[in-house]
Amino acid sequence: ARMEEVQFGELPYLEEVESVMSVAYSVDGKFLALGLYGGNINIYDTANWTKTQTLEGHGSIVTGIAYSPSGEQLLSGSCDKTVRLWSCKTGSTDIILEGHTGEVRAVAFSPAGKQVASASNDATVRLWDSRTGSILFVLHGHTRLVISIAYSPDGGRNIVSGGFNRKIRTFNTHTGEIELTLENTAAGNCVAYSPDGSRIIAGDEDGYLLVWRSATGQSVKRLKGSSGRIDAVGYSQDGRWIASSSNDNTVTLWEAQSLIPVSVFIGHSNDIESVMFSPNSLQLASGSSDKTVRLWDVTTVGAKLNPVANQSNEVLGVAYCPDGRNLFAGSSSGIVQQYDATTGDSGPSYSCSFKVDVMALSPDGCRIACAGYSNDIQTWKADTGASEYVFQGHTDWIFALAYSPDGQRLASGSSDNTVRLWNTCSGASDLVLYGHKNTVRAVTFSWCGLQVVSGSSDGTIRVWNVGTGESRVTVDIGESLVAVKIGYSAIGLQIALQRKGSNCVELWHQESLEALHNLQHSSEVGYISLSPCGQWIATECNGSMWLWKLVVRGAAQEWELVLVVRDILRFSSCISWRPDALEFVTVGSAGSIQVWKLVETPGSGWCARLGWSSGHTAFTATDATIVDVVGLSEVKCRLLKQRGARDELLPDTESSNESQQETI
Repeated sequence: ARMEEVQFGELPYLEEVESVMSVAYSVDGKFLALGLYGGNINIYDTANWTKTQTLEGHGSIVTGIAYSPSGEQLLSGSCDKTVRLWSCKTGSTDIILEGHTGEVRAVAFSPAGKQVASASNDATVRLWDSRTGSILFVLHGHTRLVISIAYSPDGGRNIVSGGFNRKIRTFNTHTGEIELTLENTAAGNCVAYSPDGSRIIAGDEDGYLLVWRSATGQSVKRLKGSSGRIDAVGYSQDGRWIASSSNDNTVTLWEAQSLIPVSVFIGHSNDIESVMFSPNSLQLASGSSDKTVRLWDVTTVGAKLNPVANQSNEVLGVAYCPDGRNLFAGSSSGIVQQYDATTGDSGPSYSCSFKVDVMALSPDGCRIACAGYSNDIQTWKADTGASEYVFQGHTDWIFALAYSPDGQRLASGSSDNTVRLWNTCSGASDLVLYGHKNTVRAVTFSWCGLQVVSGSSDGTIRVWNVGTGESRVTVDIGESLVAVKIGYSAIGLQIALQRKGSNCVELWHQESLEALHNLQHSSEVGYISLSPCGQWIATECNGSMWLWKLVVRGAAQEWELVLVVRDILRFSSCISWRPDALEFVTVGSAGSIQVWKLVETPGSGWCARLGWSSGHTAFTATDATIVDVVGLSEVKCRLLKQRGARDELLPDTESSNESQQETI
């Protein structure tokens, strides 16, 4: 085996001469065993990653390996139809277990160590006495290949098995009887128990992870785990993480409690056959048909529970809390994730029954309201995540939310052409405001809270008296609008509109009923965002972000285009400004989020620096060598290092602490 040079604590990259089909850590974490395609087993010392032993004996692929709880024996199964128990001290075979009539596909040690199990293409699971090698039970029930097994952590009272008959079964290991049959699966390619034994998880042919309650067999969740077949799955010992691997060459890390994906590890170039966490839960090993083992540092992503943007959890909208300390991201899966706005570290998450792309925070930051692809509004306490109310009354999707200055009321605008006012203390609907003739796309309260201003696709801006419900039209352009943004800033009420078919964003004065400024773009604008200070406007145009600044020249005020951020991240659906700093967050076309800081450099003008990002914002380079990294922290160097085989990657020592500003 060849190991790339390890510098600055980078993780080792092990390369074998043949496909790595199975991996296993010893119970104390001091050794890592690799089962190889040719039938050998290589043992590595994890302290220095040197190979200490090669176990020879199997005549074909080593499909499964497991250490005994005592650490004295190693169990292996092979396509040669045998199971072997090895002495870890001498490397010799203690017992050869024979009886399967088909290839052995998986093996497992019971938690007590007295029993071992093997699964085979002969459609059976066999339970053996680990001391004598005698057969205890032959478990029948599967009608086709059985390719995965796992003991329950309660001493091994049960064993779960998965195979190609679209069923997953649990057996009592003391009686050999079937206890549960879990159906609705494309295949039981891989199975695992949670460390507390409460859940069973399995991966299937269609790229889904399926979770059940182990006591009842009740389905908990079905998650899209990858674009390809899921071949391996496992829990960390501390119960915090789940790892799944796929034949799309990726490993996905999940937060076990919320079942939210937090990172995708990319680096393998072929099917990943096996994954396993180290006993201390800080490291993850993956073995692949590309003849490598990669060791992923879980701690580098553990501090940032960043939901992975994929088809099942695409970020749709973002919003800052009023003091700017926290950022909230709503997703297509209904998960709302809280982040530290400065560092990107994650906080609590909240779960809705609908896609979330509209959010509002109460002025004191204690409540969060969410809406989107639904007629309902759901609210929580932001600090604890405790659910409060579900506001019901709208008859179509909700596009806008805003809290009153005192936090006692919530305003909502909907495709049902109405504005509704809600009592945030009781959850009751206080008032329904009729007058708009098309979708209400923007709402905001006046500084005093006695008025609500709303903007609609019908081309009008209305000001409502919250006491009487009466309104007056302050702007009427007589045309349909594709974008409307209204908000009170440090310079007063700002209104930004875009007519259908126009490339111009118009800034209107509420009282004079005239457009004050026109922001001309190269094509139609997809999104408009007004900064809280009133000095900046961000617009999305043709996949790029345009930044406009209010410039005062004598008695005149003009809006100037000072910066366009193009192409690299393909901005699209949402832009939101941070209240306490000259920063903003964008949602990209792939559902990722990026936090940017505006910086003015003498002689060079304004630039936008990427602070941190979450989700699938990938820098892709094929057959490339990355050199001369500037401003990248040592941790980020490790993340790049473990995804490649190069050792030229070194941090810039003078700027390695600037981990939030990275340039390659």
